[in-house]
Amino acid sequence: MNHTRAPFDDREVRLALAHGVDREGIAKQLLKGQVEPAWQLVSPLSWGHNPNVPKHTYDPTRAKQILDAAGWAPGPDGIRAKGNDKLSFELMNIAGEQERVQVLSFVQRQWKEIGVDARIKMVDVGTMWGQGLPKRNYDMAYSYSGRNADPEIGSHYLSPEHQPTNNFAGYANPDVDKVLLASSQTVDRAKRKELLFQAQEMVAQDQVYLFLNWLANHTVMNKRIAGYKPAPAYVEFWNADEWWITT
Repeated sequence: MNHTRAPFDDREVRLALAHGVDREGIAKQLLKGQVEPAWQLVSPLSWGHNPNVPKHTYDPTRAKQILDAAGWAPGPDGIRAKGNDKLSFELMNIAGEQERVQVLSFVQRQWKEIGVDARIKMVDVGTMWGQGLPKRNYDMAYSYSGRNADPEIGSHYLSPEHQPTNNFAGYANPDVDKVLLASSQTVDRAKRKELLFQAQEMVAQDQVYLFLNWLANHTVMNKRIAGYKPAPAYVEFWNADEWWITT
């Protein structure tokens, strides 16, 4: 969600959108149980994962209440508006993958039920990663984040003034900055874990990104290979120096 544009600069709208998405339904029904619902950036497999972050679960009644309280009233067409501003935006997506379209169509229908008009906009990879996300030339975008071997999240959540590499949302919170900078300046894992847990709770309260699910990676390998360990990040060859071939 592009925090530099309305309506995503309003935390209440972000919370309502989160309550308006059935992650469990997407994971179990649409994606056949092949994924797990996600609530934050740090993987459950990581030592830095905080299992107690606030989870804004599927609750369309609550979503409507939040929007009502924030002044977004349903119009004659069912789409909410505040003054002359309708709760309507484009949802950018990379064209070519049917599964992505199915997921977004599912979300689009659910948001319409709470009075939100999300219009899916298909673009190519170059537009998404060239003119869209890096330049914040979008309303909302459906994208992904890779697994990180280290639970560092400053690249996504530090304010733009700190030049984070992946804060395409334009999110800025000085209090979060202090915690994240402190976590990156200590080599004490216990202290760092404490700070990372705190930061994860803070950004979850702000509902910075709307996470959907953890993808399951499947690695095909010859049964003669020994010493393989599942990759904590992108590259499956991360511990290739420990592999050997059995006879």
